[in-house]
Amino acid sequence: MIEMSVLSRKGFVGVLATALGLFAASASQAGSVIQFDPNGTSGANSVGVLQFDWAPGNVLAVNSVVPGGGVVSGTPFTVLYQAKMSTLRDENNNVVSVPGLTTPGELTIVAMFKEVGTQVDANTATFSTNTDQTGSFVRIYYDTAKNANDLAGTGFNDGILVYEGAVQQTPGGGSFTLTGGLGAFDQAGTNNYAGILSVIGAGGTNLTTSTISQNSDFFVTDVTTASFDFNTSNNTPFREVNPSRRFFDGTVANIGAINGQSGPDFQFQSDANTSFTTAVPEPGTLGMAGLSIVAMIGYRLRKRSV
Repeated sequence: MIEMSVLSRKGFVGVLATALGLFAASASQAGSVIQFDPNGTSGANSVGVLQFDWAPGNVLAVNSVVPGGGVVSGTPFTVLYQAKMSTLRDENNNVVSVPGLTTPGELTIVAMFKEVGTQVDANTATFSTNTDQTGSFVRIYYDTAKNANDLAGTGFNDGILVYEGAVQQTPGGGSFTLTGGLGAFDQAGTNNYAGILSVIGAGGTNLTTSTISQNSDFFVTDVTTASFDFNTSNNTPFREVNPSRRFFDGTVANIGAINGQSGPDFQFQSDANTSFTTAVPEPGTLGMAGLSIVAMIGYRLRKRSV
């Protein structure tokens, strides 16, 4: 005969409170700081990181410009992104110091995804993340050599693959607004694109990815969902970083004489940050779990009264 454990009503309340408290604690841990080891030493030099703050980088919207000016509407186009790491930041937005950093390496990020113009007028274009994201990805690399070159557009996808995520097929996207006039395309120091002009404007993009793989030598925390936000600084012309001549997949930017008008591609500067979140049980899941605990304990109390 199996002996049933006995719970008093006081014990019932205590266990229930404890159980629900555990679920609440589990929910509160989501979407926050992760342990990341920039040295790739399996956690020996890990730090608490909330945001990966990327340096200003390059975005190319391939075949997104209508001949003669304007943005393609209703037809999906491919977006390419590449940048170098700037800083790691904690939950207070402070720069995280990296203990024991002995390698001269660099972290870089590349992405390929698909967007579609949903609303286009004279000055503003609104985009959504296309529902078909076949082949889309976000990848982070670590390389012992600091060879990523913004102007050449090389060195962004070599070294060790640290993270790979698939762009989720859910609504996302952003917008871009022209603020008027034209300016030199490259205003970041020396003008490497003499005679090339650009429309002037700003906007942003939001992406969410699901993890395909992560390198545990770097990511000590199990990363299940990564949210990539480009919602603060998508700009033309380039003022903080050189425009890339090519992109990580070999694509050569084809912007014509006026970026954003001549086409067929549209190239702009993007200042991005990346935050990682862990999976959170849905409220309904938490409620069902709580009810299951109540039912289980109630069953034990009834067994005692028999």
